[in-house]
Amino acid sequence: MGFYAIFYGAFEKHLWKTKLLRRAGIVSLPDLNGTWQGYLNSSHDNYATQYPISSEVTQRWRHLSIRLERAVSISRSESAALLTQDAGRNTLSYEYFNEPKASAVGSMHAHRGTGRLTVNRENNCEVLEGEYYTGRDRQMYGTLRLERVCEE
Repeated sequence: MGFYAIFYGAFEKHLWKTKLLRRAGIVSLPDLNGTWQGYLNSSHDNYATQYPISSEVTQRWRHLSIRLERAVSISRSESAALLTQDAGRNTLSYEYFNEPKASAVGSMHAHRGTGRLTVNRENNCEVLEGEYYTGRDRQMYGTLRLERVCEE
C-alpha cells in the first residue's frame, strides 16, 4: 500500500508529464500547465474588439483548473475536463464563474458560463481556440484564442 501511494503521488504530480511515458504511448493527455495569452471577441459589441486576456492553467493527472483574466474581470473554472477521444484532437471544456473587477462597467455583474477550446499546434506554438457563452441573464457569447507563453 505504501509503495502504491508513493507511486501514485509521484505519477499524479510529475511522472505523467515525462517524455518517456509519452513516447511509449502510455500517456497521451496533453500537458496544458502554464501561462497563456491571447484575446476574446464578444457578441456584446458585435465582435468589433479583440479584448486582451491572460490565462493560467494548473493541471495534474486528475486535476485541471483554469483562471482567465481580463482588464475588467476574473473567471475561475468550477469544473474542467480534457476530452481526448476525437481522433487526436483534444478539447478543453470547462464551466466558469466570472467576477467583475471594480473597474468594470455597472451593467457587468457576476455570472456563470461555459468554454470549449480545441488544443492545436500552429507554427510550433500551442494554441487554445474556441467559443464561450455566458449564463442566461447576460446571454453573451464569443470566441477565445490563447497561445502558450513559452519560457525562453
